[in-house]
Amino acid sequence: MTALADESMTELDRARAAFALSDVPQPTQESARALVDAAADSQPQMVSGTSVRALGHLAERARARTLDPAMQQELQRTLSQQLESARDDTRAIDVVDAIGNSGDPHFVPALEERLADGSPAMREHAARALRRMAPTEAAAPLLTRLEAETDPGVQVALVDTLTGLGVHEPDAIALADKQLAGQPTPEVRAALIRWLGAAADQPAARAALVTQFHREQVPQLQQLIGRFVSADDLS
Repeated sequence: MTALADESMTELDRARAAFALSDVPQPTQESARALVDAAADSQPQMVSGTSVRALGHLAERARARTLDPAMQQELQRTLSQQLESARDDTRAIDVVDAIGNSGDPHFVPALEERLADGSPAMREHAARALRRMAPTEAAAPLLTRLEAETDPGVQVALVDTLTGLGVHEPDAIALADKQLAGQPTPEVRAALIRWLGAAADQPAARAALVTQFHREQVPQLQQLIGRFVSADDLS
């Protein structure tokens, strides 16, 4: 706490102190307050951004019932206020990352709102933040956004998150198949192939991969498909 507040130290060392403080086995209300203070906009960006992400990590521990429930509620309020008052995209993205660190389903509506933000960077970070949430709550907004998304970087983030959450319901597989058929960007196709590959035990996903193998023009992606589908299926 002393290092975090010491303005004579380098910003990097103060940032290190922020993350170290969030890992202390028995944090106190005072240590949480120190992170809140260091996360203020008046602090240097490195210190402020790192401190707010550390608050997210602390919130994850609170959610796991290793901390006082009152601290969890205070951290929820703090992160919500930080997101609402963010002065620019850089600051808002720091808070979104912190929310992702927390894994708190309380923030799913806020992240869903950011999935429709005008900034591709914001949408990408919101998509990746949802990976720490429960699939039952995160899947619907991710699938809805994927249908409308046109930025390749955001598309990859959405698909990677859906893969990580294990979203393999029939409607999800159908969407992946549809997206794969019309996707011009190899990096996005690779992400879609990995998503379908994680569900290759299902006939619909396997059939989609076989179809893509025969129309795919990039040899590396054909090889990727071969990791999930047998040679007999591809013949």
